Amino acid sequence: MPAGLAVVALTVVIRAALHPLVRHAFRASRDGRAGCLPILVQIPIVSAVYRLFTASVIAGHANALLAQSFLGVPLGQHLLASAGPDVLVFLVLAVAIAAVAWGAYRFSRRTTSAPVLPDGTSPEVAAAMARTARLLPALSFGSVLAVAVVPLAASVYLLTSTAWSLAERMWLHHTLSAVSS
Repeated sequence: MPAGLAVVALTVVIRAALHPLVRHAFRASRDGRAGCLPILVQIPIVSAVYRLFTASVIAGHANALLAQSFLGVPLGQHLLASAGPDVLVFLVLAVAIAAVAWGAYRFSRRTTSAPVLPDGTSPEVAAAMARTARLLPALSFGSVLAVAVVPLAASVYLLTSTAWSLAERMWLHHTLSAVSS
């Protein structure tokens, strides 16, 4: 399997394996007990993928993955080190990630309710929580910025993972909303 498709396949396998945890976190968030465990579990995986496509030597041997390409661009290459047609591949990925981020932003704004605060919460804390709730949906746009500084393989991972995440959240919202109504 070409390495670029292997990154996509790896992402799908990881996200499918995390689905029960995401489902639990989604249900908990609907009860006011939001968690970030699914994100935390992915950090070592993303770090490993990043390292695989930045290390010139792995286990004492030249890293053969760096010779692999996706759409003609080496998977270890960064946008900032690219020129000519290679830049177009990164721009297409950035636009695709931006489109997914926009969809996630719109979906979150449409479906997220105000946080439930305990009795006696100070007005300052309530205002800070409201600002945070407005800001959180916009964080998905950070993935677009990442395309400029991470290897192409990590950008492919980000696109696949963010698209999966949006589809999964939409499906869970639809499925669990239908069950609870």
